[in-house]
Amino acid sequence: MINKKWKGSVQNVKTRPGSDCNSDHQLLVIDLKFRLKKLTKRPTVLRFDYTSISDDYKVEISNRFESLLQCDEEKTQNELWEESKNIILSTAKGHILRRRKKNYQWISNETINKVEKQRQLKAKGLSDSGNITEYNRAIPF
Repeated sequence: MINKKWKGSVQNVKTRPGSDCNSDHQLLVIDLKFRLKKLTKRPTVLRFDYTSISDDYKVEISNRFESLLQCDEEKTQNELWEESKNIILSTAKGHILRRRKKNYQWISNETINKVEKQRQLKAKGLSDSGNITEYNRAIPF
């Protein structure tokens, strides 16, 4: 039985009664066409640089939590959690810098200098053997 959520269609069906598969069943060959689901992207996670927390952030957080705790209304645990999460995130967005991705150098400065030296030697010309040996020594590998 085919599931109702199945996204696809049957293109061609054949039976092969002459094929021997050591049973009383007949071999069935089927061509299917599937439709793949679109994948959704995950929401991006906010990452903050916690090394740069200022005193303004600490003061504002404490003030906002005091006002939350002094509220006379009865709130459920989920409501308190949502409000405290919103307080922390909104205050952090205003006072803490977002953490940047570190870009690492994939070629060292030494290798770049060797390549530049090799380019300069090649620009001079490789006519005599002295220039050729110096050029080969400058190869960065």
